[in-house]
Amino acid sequence: FFGDPANPQHYYLRTGDVPLVHWGIHLSLSLNHRFYYCTSPRDFAKTTHVKVNTQYRIYNIMEPYILIIGKIGTSGKAMLGEIKYDVENNQKLNDVYGELHPATFKGLWSAHEIELSNGVFVRSIGVMGDVRGGLKRGWRYTLIIGDDLQDSLDMREPSTLEAHKQFWEREVEFAIDADYGKIRYIGNLLGPGCLLQSIMKDEKYKGTSFHALV
Repeated sequence: FFGDPANPQHYYLRTGDVPLVHWGIHLSLSLNHRFYYCTSPRDFAKTTHVKVNTQYRIYNIMEPYILIIGKIGTSGKAMLGEIKYDVENNQKLNDVYGELHPATFKGLWSAHEIELSNGVFVRSIGVMGDVRGGLKRGWRYTLIIGDDLQDSLDMREPSTLEAHKQFWEREVEFAIDADYGKIRYIGNLLGPGCLLQSIMKDEKYKGTSFHALV
């Protein structure tokens, strides 16, 4: 109800029916659990839903400090770039919510970080990137989203798989706010030893799974 009117280029709801998997991805990002994951195959619009759900939270000031983690630095940067583009150019959002980055606002606006006039701060990095940008400013993130951080090439390198797990457990999970912080991992289950599998085995995570074949 937010995404279709605000971003019609991403949606093709000719019948008005929302696919079950898309409801599931949206709910995974929206539920109030501290640790949550959602699995679905590639090309099921996971990244689109991460972007639109993040926009929804930004415009409704639901999360003041957001970190988006992509597979590589450029993927996180690309998603933030799309959000920045809508902040500046989506007239529907500006009409409803007001301009979040007017010319008179002196907030941060860079390739990897944005600060908006409603008080929301968003940062993007790649896997193994520096998650401590918020700590340097005296706060921790209220929402961290990991978006498909691994691919089939990573599965060939045990050292890479282990490094990603250590990064997630020792860096990402300790970068959220102690009272209000939430972590979401949205991804494709690649096989034994992948990061998503280790997250699914962790008892503190709740989750939802969608499969290409049943």
